[in-house]
Amino acid sequence: MNHFQVGQKVVSLKSAWFNDEEGFQMRTDLPVMGQVYTVAKVSADDAGVFIALCELDPFSLFLSTHFRPVSERKIDISQFKAMLNPQKEQVPA
Repeated sequence: MNHFQVGQKVVSLKSAWFNDEEGFQMRTDLPVMGQVYTVAKVSADDAGVFIALCELDPFSLFLSTHFRPVSERKIDISQFKAMLNPQKEQVPA
């Protein structure tokens, strides 16, 4: 199942990258664990869902399970402003 879309911010969950043919990669253009990236491309085949990242080589595809979406919370300060304004309580007579 694909949970990613182009333009979405994702964070890398993987610290070491392995290639069957070359062993551990010594390349410098690999995702860094904890770093935030932007999805440039999403593709899927029988092996899984893959994503390319804007900040890295656009031809390098990474398995999407090694990433999670960045949760971008919308901050609404209005509820905090409401706490600063005292409410006029009416006391029953």
